[in-house]
Amino acid sequence: MLRELHRLLDELHDGVNAIELQGGVRLSNVDMTLPLELRPVFRGGGCVLLADVPRQRGVDAWIASPSKLVIGWSAEGATVSPEHAA
Repeated sequence: MLRELHRLLDELHDGVNAIELQGGVRLSNVDMTLPLELRPVFRGGGCVLLADVPRQRGVDAWIASPSKLVIGWSAEGATVSPEHAA
């Protein structure tokens, strides 16, 4: 289900926090590279970016080169870098 990108990022961050709490570990740096299905939609006079991990594994005619999100969390702060796969 596509949802606003910030909600997807919140869920990923919550998952990282859960690993720390349930695993009894302290993570100092986490890096992820995820394929993403992206769709811009016009809402409320602006544009909102909807995103989710792809529902299909393969590349098809509609998504010749899927987008990917490279994100890292560290004790110093988060970095986000949306990229287009090469």
